Amino acid sequence: MLRKILWRYTSLFSSIASFLLLLLSCVLLAGAVVLPLWRFATLSPHLYTVTVTSIIFLIFLFFLVKKIKKNGAKSFLIFLAKFFLIAVGLFFFVTLVLKGLRLHAFLELIAFVFFYGFISFLISPSKKAELKSENEI
Repeated sequence: MLRKILWRYTSLFSSIASFLLLLLSCVLLAGAVVLPLWRFATLSPHLYTVTVTSIIFLIFLFFLVKKIKKNGAKSFLIFLAKFFLIAVGLFFFVTLVLKGLRLHAFLELIAFVFFYGFISFLISPSKKAELKSENEI
């Protein structure tokens, strides 16, 4: 019985020690990553901005090329048109609301929904049409 009690306490303290070791390693790893970046940002903010912006742009470009290769250029252009329309629509909606032009914002929202529907349903090919044409071949 004493052996069981000691085993339970040993496993409990082992779990606590494992948790604390994991926590310590996370803190050390975060410090090893964050402190050099912080030092770089404080010593040369312009170079840091250019570096981080370039890295983000390269990651975005990588995923962009990957999406084009996967889905094709036409599908990507339709996606890009939808994305651009959503971004512009939200920008103008928020801008008009903040300027107090709520009626204009509402009209812009209606136009946005119309154009989004136009791009989604009329320009992009439907899956049913693609499947029907594949079955005919």
